[in-house]
Amino acid sequence: AMFPPEVADPGIELEHFHAPLLETVRRPVVYQQIDWTRLHLPWWRDDNRFALLFTSQISNRRHVEDLEFAYRILRNKLGFPADHIYVLCYDGTIGATDASGSGMSTWVGDGTAYQMQVNDSATKAHLQDTLTAISDRMDDDSLLFVHTNNHGATSGLCVDNSTVVTPDEWGTMLDGMRSFGTLVVTMEQCYSGAFLQPTLDHSTAARTSFAAAVPADKVSAGATHFDPWALAWFEGLNDASAYGASLAHHADVDHSGRISMVEAFNYSDQYDTDTSYDDPVYGDKPFACGASIYLNRVPSWWEVLRELIERYRLIEKQFPHIPGPDPQPDWAAELMAHLEVADQLAQRVEAVVAPADTKAPRATAGRA
Repeated sequence: AMFPPEVADPGIELEHFHAPLLETVRRPVVYQQIDWTRLHLPWWRDDNRFALLFTSQISNRRHVEDLEFAYRILRNKLGFPADHIYVLCYDGTIGATDASGSGMSTWVGDGTAYQMQVNDSATKAHLQDTLTAISDRMDDDSLLFVHTNNHGATSGLCVDNSTVVTPDEWGTMLDGMRSFGTLVVTMEQCYSGAFLQPTLDHSTAARTSFAAAVPADKVSAGATHFDPWALAWFEGLNDASAYGASLAHHADVDHSGRISMVEAFNYSDQYDTDTSYDDPVYGDKPFACGASIYLNRVPSWWEVLRELIERYRLIEKQFPHIPGPDPQPDWAAELMAHLEVADQLAQRVEAVVAPADTKAPRATAGRA
């Protein structure tokens, strides 16, 4: 008679009026935007993202400044491996038609020396050879980012005073590449929109995103330092200005911690400071795929879980040497928080996997 009713009679159902209310738990954040300067996990750095940055032999200083900004974002913020970034600049050095030597010794953004390593001069042959070299290193999961930043003519992308890469020639260069995962192309030069359709039509990538400062029939704006559209696109991606200042608005409108190619374009379209000339254009294939294309390296399920499991295995080996029966209070709070996240993650995985199990056998662990 002294037992609680539900113990004495298991069939009875009672509602505990002192029971705590069930609190809705927010979806856990498994990973957020990454500070690449502090990350030491080799599997997160050893990836197959590539980049090609091009500015012509008749480039002005502002064009080279844009390229340096792009390089610093790719290398320092997004973690592209240094030997995966190819730079074709001017005559093979960091120079321009209106500045050289001491005039190009430091970058205008923060007054430090240029960081980008120039691979070769900006010629049509070197552009073709570089695309071939990158293609030979890529596979079905690779991403290639291409940015051109210099002058353009109605006939195409300027190389020097008398030579251009026409949209048709660009299409032929893309045709010669092996199939790969993702192609992202951004072009700043005048009349750059002429390359939109050839890029989408001739890309051998499964997903392609293209953005340019202007349509095929317009000239793009320039400034003393940087080109307005390219500056806005890269500042949106960087979430900070070229001079290190915070932005009044953020490109990451869905608060995912990453900038999609559509978000970067929308930001550039909205915050380009010269609307008298620039009129940005965008396209992707398959349609709307740019909303899920990021330049960030995204780990697979297996990579993240493997590292977590390995860390806990190392802790398990130390159990016999841990003093005391209970963890210290601050440790206990952190461990319980980890346990809660792990439990929620397990439930989410189970919810995703269970329906698939009813239809077909589950694949072995691998790339998510």
